[in-house]
Amino acid sequence: MLLSNPNTNSLYAHGQFEPEIVDLVVRFANNPNYRSAAATELIGGGDFFRRPVRPEDVMFLDFSEPLTQENSLDLGGLIANRVLLNAFECCVHLPPASTEADHLEAYQSYYDPKSMQLGYLVRPFLQWYLFSQMSLPKHKHQAEAEAGWCSTSVATLIRQTYTRLVKRQQLLAGLLTNSNNRIQAEKLILIQHCGLLASKQYAIAGARASGVLAASWVSAGCTAPITPDLEPIIMQAAAAHDLHIKPHRYWQFYLSSALGCTNLIYSLCNTPAQGLSALAAICLCRLQLAAFQQAFTGSLLPADTDKPAFDLDLEIQCVQTILQSAITTYGDTASGAFADGFSQAYKQWSLFDDDLEQQLKWLGSIDQHREIASRIMTIVERNKDNIDLDTFVETLETCSTTHVHDEHRLVVIESGQMVFWGNLEMRLHLSPGEMILVPRNRLHGSSITTDRCIYHQPIIPPAWLAENDISLVT
Repeated sequence: MLLSNPNTNSLYAHGQFEPEIVDLVVRFANNPNYRSAAATELIGGGDFFRRPVRPEDVMFLDFSEPLTQENSLDLGGLIANRVLLNAFECCVHLPPASTEADHLEAYQSYYDPKSMQLGYLVRPFLQWYLFSQMSLPKHKHQAEAEAGWCSTSVATLIRQTYTRLVKRQQLLAGLLTNSNNRIQAEKLILIQHCGLLASKQYAIAGARASGVLAASWVSAGCTAPITPDLEPIIMQAAAAHDLHIKPHRYWQFYLSSALGCTNLIYSLCNTPAQGLSALAAICLCRLQLAAFQQAFTGSLLPADTDKPAFDLDLEIQCVQTILQSAITTYGDTASGAFADGFSQAYKQWSLFDDDLEQQLKWLGSIDQHREIASRIMTIVERNKDNIDLDTFVETLETCSTTHVHDEHRLVVIESGQMVFWGNLEMRLHLSPGEMILVPRNRLHGSSITTDRCIYHQPIIPPAWLAENDISLVT
């Protein structure tokens, strides 16, 4: 269903947006730069303007209700996050890098005034769809901060959050210790942080220029998404892993949740009334990356004793100073605005940690998921009349831009050859009779390497797994 029934208790019934807004999203996503990837475009050439979205999916998504915590990583979340980032960044100007005709054409279509206007119009709707229902129960100290200014409660909130973030990053680091494809896993992690860092910086630079982030906040030194000493360290790690970080060279491997963290910062930084919430989201980003540094230094990140460690006390002091000044000016609502932004950003980064953990576990257990697929296939064959199944007939070099499914699926090759991937440099060659299980929400893509390939995708009800004592690797 493309549009919701106007008689139901939904977005359009409330009159928040006109139903035609979905058509505007479709039209914006049809910018030539956002077309699906070709087989030769698994990695971009560093062309800022080329961002494969899979726009054909947009017209089949149901935008009638916002995403929730339970379905935020479904296909709707991935596609909407891709489109929203493009809607924000069509206002970020990068000059053409060459005079080749194709490149200049991409540049001109990217900044086409009609496309830019569409991007501006669809932003509020996509923000509503992605973020309006995404919330976590507030921590005790967050509630205290909202109730009224208290230096101790906000300091405790930041300190306890940082401790939780470090523990979570340490768990992720532990996943790599015995990984059979550690280098690939490390590359995926670095792509999420390095590839999207420039976008966060663009968002924050715009907020500084427009005054959403006050000049006094900027001078306080905590409105960058990353501490100055950490940025060269993670870029050094990327270079050591043969990653060439250019916006958005590794677009196809951005997890939906990583895009969501970036889009949340863009969203808050583009809303004048949300300055303190934007500051909170930036603070959370700084805490997350500092926790990443603490957990991965000496393994993924190089140890550099010449660089000072993250100063949490200084970070807290900076936030307290800004908030105290804001409360003097705006009253107690200032602390509530900061707490709201902090809560929402904490939820987004927690979602990213969960998403990344599950992607790494799946990629690290591909052989097990091929074996699980064979076991599930015997159940499929017994229930042929009671199963939903999609069949595809594709030709040489047909490419499936990276995407996710809203349910568990098998990929079963009937004839021909396919190469399947879920990470940079992963190439799983599938021949007739071979198959793999793709769990719900796992990012993957594929291309055809023979003249013709027929493959099937049985949709696997979760109940089947429980009834047959089949456990996914999680």
